[in-house]
Amino acid sequence: MGRLGILLAAIPIVAAVILVSSPQPMKAPLWTNSRLTELDRDRSVLRGIEFIYASASMPKQFEAFGHDFLWCFYSLSASASDPELKKRALRMGQERAKEWRKANSHVPLNADADAIANLAFGSLSADLLDIRDAGLKTELRTAASLHKPEEYFQFNPILEPPPNDIPIECVNCKSGNPRGSKICRKCAAELRMTDPYDILSDALITAYIGNRYGVILGGSYEDVAQWIPKMRPYPRHGKNDLRPTYSADYAVTYIVYTLNDYTLYKPRPEWLPQEYEYLKTNLKANIAMNDPETLGDRLSFHLRGASVSARSEIIRAPR
Repeated sequence: MGRLGILLAAIPIVAAVILVSSPQPMKAPLWTNSRLTELDRDRSVLRGIEFIYASASMPKQFEAFGHDFLWCFYSLSASASDPELKKRALRMGQERAKEWRKANSHVPLNADADAIANLAFGSLSADLLDIRDAGLKTELRTAASLHKPEEYFQFNPILEPPPNDIPIECVNCKSGNPRGSKICRKCAAELRMTDPYDILSDALITAYIGNRYGVILGGSYEDVAQWIPKMRPYPRHGKNDLRPTYSADYAVTYIVYTLNDYTLYKPRPEWLPQEYEYLKTNLKANIAMNDPETLGDRLSFHLRGASVSARSEIIRAPR
């Protein structure tokens, strides 16, 4: 994913397991003839959050991805069904949020749009963990308004849908190039274009964070979401080539996630019939991709968004 999505995109992997956790671990098998029990699963989940916390305690990791780590701890503390897990996630999140606040008490001079978006994301997560800083929010509102929508989204969602002429960084010399460029201006190598679905995914995440935090990051969530119908119908997975739909997979997932506050709520399937159908029918293809991050997204969707039982065949299959 983009600047805000490196660890954010991985949260559903943890959530997919947590959503099936029971408040009182039992020794019953996870399903008929399973060698693992509910107690085994819940112990694994607790080991998982300890691993995440250990990673978040590494200075270089936390400096680079602290905003993502805070969101992870908040999400788990808000949605986990296991009381012990909720308590640990909240304690870890608040401890890390205090450290993040110490290191990010002001907006740096000449901060670009990426830096402002990351600060807004981290500050939102810290707020949700009840570690607040009203002064930073005031600074972010002022700083955010100095940048154009294109600096946050790579396009202006008030004027157009996600475009198909945004060049990816040159694979040859790593240079950036202006919109519409087909040949690298530095080394003359042929450029590839960013998939519009990738642009949509990043824009949805950025706008969602801005809306929820109360700092407009280039435009409102409604500005971006208005183009969702234009991105339909979604591409189908081919039998021998799954990668071309990878970007669409993420876009559809984040349409659902940003509308349900990352699994905290359950939108009705009839509200998003094409998105729900797409995610349900493509699960086997996602399994075939052998990508744990994508599969974690799908399992989280089925367990929370589609209300599928943890014992159902569709959940048991990707093991």
